[in-house]
Amino acid sequence: MVPLAEVAGGLGAERVWVVHGSDGLDEITTTGPTHVAEFHKGKVSTFDIGPKDAGLKVAKASDLVGGSAEDNAAAIQRVLGGEKNAFRDIAVINAAAALVVAGKAETLAEGAKLAEASIDSGKAKTALDKLVAATQG
Repeated sequence: MVPLAEVAGGLGAERVWVVHGSDGLDEITTTGPTHVAEFHKGKVSTFDIGPKDAGLKVAKASDLVGGSAEDNAAAIQRVLGGEKNAFRDIAVINAAAALVVAGKAETLAEGAKLAEASIDSGKAKTALDKLVAATQG
């Protein structure tokens, strides 16, 4: 992870998080800690984060098992429709991290509140609908 963060910095990135969930996910997980290598302000540091840092519940791995493409699409639509579940939490924590890296939030908890507000207001669903329309048209 550290070498990837160093390369990103060497390529001109201002801030990058390279993440690996302790459960093997190649994204931030909500089942336990996620290891982070961050390039920021010219140096790489490492740390762990977890769902509680974003004000979220710890999930069981079985809560995050997907299904067919149709099942997964339906699950995304339910999350964007306001359903609160483990899928929503993992989407929120990953969006929260993106907001921190982009400088739009100072902490994971702040980023999570912004991500949840986007879902709850319908803005996230509208953005997805526009993306789907653009890619299918």
